Amino acid sequence: MTSAERQLLEWLQEKNIVYIGVNTFADKPADETKQHFFPAGKTVTLCTASGSHPDIAPLFEKIESMENDIRKERTPVEGIVHEGQFVMLVTPIDLAAPAGRLILPQVETIRDLLDRDCSALIVKERELYDIYHSLGRKPDLVITDSQAFSKVAADVDDDQKLTSFSILFARKKGNPQYFIESLQALRHFPKNGRVLVMEACSHHRQADDLGTVKIPRLFRQLVDSEAVFEHTRTMPEHPESFNMIIHCAGCMVTQRMMNEKIEVFRRNRVPVLNYGMFLAWANGLMPRVLEPFPELYELYMKNQ
Repeated sequence: MTSAERQLLEWLQEKNIVYIGVNTFADKPADETKQHFFPAGKTVTLCTASGSHPDIAPLFEKIESMENDIRKERTPVEGIVHEGQFVMLVTPIDLAAPAGRLILPQVETIRDLLDRDCSALIVKERELYDIYHSLGRKPDLVITDSQAFSKVAADVDDDQKLTSFSILFARKKGNPQYFIESLQALRHFPKNGRVLVMEACSHHRQADDLGTVKIPRLFRQLVDSEAVFEHTRTMPEHPESFNMIIHCAGCMVTQRMMNEKIEVFRRNRVPVLNYGMFLAWANGLMPRVLEPFPELYELYMKNQ
């Protein structure tokens, strides 16, 4: 065994990553140092001799047998809608919208609604008021882009169940419980505190970009006028030096990747919000946007 192999196995176990160890060249005598390297139940032995056609069926069978060991990422509307329900989606089309298509959270949400045999009506924020009030059936849920929170809340009924794509992705990708606990830090933010705005992907920033312009502007208006903002797409070298992290929805990364980031900040006692959580708070829509998620709504009320 090499030290690199031992380090790899230790890393897999430390991160609690599901893995299968494959012992190759089964046509040869077993290497005693590797024969029992992988724990029982997590290994497959295959013959991969040169020129042969290895039977890899045992590997497929092992993969299938471990299906229940894998923590699957939830879908956007999992647990909050039911078959036959009617959902209205508000999707602004501005300069930041990609040409010819919708952004990934919107696409995933539409597909998830259709997979669950729900009806989806998609409108822009400018047409929302007229269309909403002309409907013969009130939507079971309205989901909006977080940037349109204020207008959407004003245009729909006060008792209309409402949330945002970014709030959906706080559940799907991140740690919504920690986000909700971190809201308290907005009330006690230090003067001249440091805020790190993090994005998980690269995109062309517009003049009124959400992460670099709109969120800092709102933050300085509502929290601390002298807050110092920094922006990054990579983990900071000294996470403990920041007073708050505001992260994008994370639609382009896996839940594991998002949670590993959040855990670093949590260990360093740095509050973390995602864009949707901050914008809901900034628009006075907490806890209304959490009502579709009873467990999160209850946690928010407990933290008040």
